[in-house]
Amino acid sequence: MKQCKPNFKEWIISLANTNTEFSDLAYDVQSDNTFPDCSEKEILMDYIMSRTFDYRIHNMYLKAIDLYLDEL
Repeated sequence: MKQCKPNFKEWIISLANTNTEFSDLAYDVQSDNTFPDCSEKEILMDYIMSRTFDYRIHNMYLKAIDLYLDEL
C-alpha cells in the first residue's frame, strides 16, 4: 500500500517535540490556524513573508522547506 507524504505543515509540526533547530518553527506553525496546508515553496514563503519582515525567520523557514523538499 502506498503511503501519502505529509505536507510541509504536517512535517514541521512533527518536529515540535524534538531537539532540532526547527522545533520553535514547529510550535509557531502548530499555533497558527491560518498556516497553509501545502508543500509549494512559493506559497509557503509568500505567507511567511506576509507575517514577518524578519529575514532571519525567512531564512530559517527556507532552510526547513528545502530540507523537507529534499526528503521527499
